[in-house]
Amino acid sequence: MKDKKSVVLVLDSSIFINNIEILQLNYPLFTINELGQELISERAKLLFDVALINGRLNLIEPSLKSQKYIEKISRKTGDFYNLSKIDRKILALAWYIKNNLNFDPIVLTEDYSMQNILSKINIKYTSFVELGIKSLIHWEFYCPECRTIIKSPNKDFKCPNCGTKIKKRPKTIRRIKK
Repeated sequence: MKDKKSVVLVLDSSIFINNIEILQLNYPLFTINELGQELISERAKLLFDVALINGRLNLIEPSLKSQKYIEKISRKTGDFYNLSKIDRKILALAWYIKNNLNFDPIVLTEDYSMQNILSKINIKYTSFVELGIKSLIHWEFYCPECRTIIKSPNKDFKCPNCGTKIKKRPKTIRRIKK
């Protein structure tokens, strides 16, 4: 019988932005150092700083291997361009914790693209404000003019064949059982 892993919470910036009282949560809290850079409101910054000062919030840098894995998965699902570098690092942190620190991470996020990736890599998530995703979606990029399927869009999101602005559509949709 496998030992049950302890639950830890991995925090996205939306938790601070929405003023969720994280100090009331009875679990170890983790995030990345750069998360503080995403916080604009004084209230969100204060919540982040107080959690750090009280020793409740642990800042960990995910391994480069974990970051590369998340980049690969997010490109595969088509979510890469919807995620900031910080979002991808938070996902990498959850993956790193699950596979290297012997904990069972639950990511607190309102971001649907993050939830899509978390569903794909079998890491639990929850949201406090939004309902959360109901389906795992793999996206594909295409040119509406020449109908070319584009594997990796360039930075200006133009079709390499005709120069038309490319679009995104679901390639596959799979319902998530909760």
